[in-house]
Amino acid sequence: MSQVSGCRRQLGEGQIPAAQDDGPLDVHTTGVVGRGRLGGSSTVESPLVNAARLLRRTVAIGALGAISVVYSEALFWARWRPDDSVGGYLVTWAAYSLVAYLTLTAIEHFGVRGVLGIALAGAVFGWLVEGAVAVTLYEDLPWSISWTPLAWHGLFTVVFGWFLVPRALAAWPLRRLVRWSVLVGAVWGIWAITWRAQDGSWTPISSFGFFAFGAAAVLVLGYVLWQRVYVPVRPQRWLVLAATTLLALAAAIQVGAIVVVLPVLVGVVVVVMKTGQGKFDGSELVPEEPIRPSALTAPPIAAATALVVYAALQSANVVSNTAAVFYLLTMPGGFVVLIAAISRVLKGMKVP
Repeated sequence: MSQVSGCRRQLGEGQIPAAQDDGPLDVHTTGVVGRGRLGGSSTVESPLVNAARLLRRTVAIGALGAISVVYSEALFWARWRPDDSVGGYLVTWAAYSLVAYLTLTAIEHFGVRGVLGIALAGAVFGWLVEGAVAVTLYEDLPWSISWTPLAWHGLFTVVFGWFLVPRALAAWPLRRLVRWSVLVGAVWGIWAITWRAQDGSWTPISSFGFFAFGAAAVLVLGYVLWQRVYVPVRPQRWLVLAATTLLALAAAIQVGAIVVVLPVLVGVVVVVMKTGQGKFDGSELVPEEPIRPSALTAPPIAAATALVVYAALQSANVVSNTAAVFYLLTMPGGFVVLIAAISRVLKGMKVP
């Protein structure tokens, strides 16, 4: 993957039928995910309805993949690098969409809910990204188990970007949303100066601004599409097997025998998810409330704040390896959250 193969190496309604919404997701009585009787009904749907649902699903996965690219790649690298290209980002988007599909399937199949439950799914997402796409999982074991798979992809992309942000966009008062958007943007601007310490040069302020607002635009479009077209469907075993095989081959070709680390890690969490089926508590991944149009100003506000903070730090020539601070805080944090989630499942407790 030209866009992601070097990832982390520098750091230690239309004509489409609407989805039925007769009740909460139910994966425990029917054996398949559905809303209400979806998947459990004896009604045979027409090929047209099935095709429309497949189209909705495909668009939703693509939207979730785009959201993931922003959080996992654009916000991490925080600028357009010399070897970046539109084609490279499209390949990255396809790879992330594939991983998002497998992660979403696990969430639906095992009825994963709540912050700690979604964090388990985030672990799977992060390990697949860094173990099969960017293949940095194997470079600094055991610390690379958390940084960046758990610490960035799991907590930031999945828990924050997939789970918490859509709820804020749907339910938070605008003033609260603006305050948090400013905070997130400021943190991003502070994070971005780490590349000055590592690369030896500043990204031009105008370039950083275009990049930040471009990422914000992708987030707005991604969230709108994701919530409008998402519909749970019966898992297609052949498709899950094909996606898993493709990622496994990609990882094995790139790293060889050490790839066994990946299925061991993912397998443990999948077993934990299966064990916890029926014990996951809290909100589902997709909020029931629609995103308010005014809330879509949040990503641009965050981008504008990041630009102001980055410009101020560059003007003052503040050179600091801020990534080290993030690492020291989030690397152990990723382990702590994962252990807490697994512990609650194994103790038979509700997983919030």
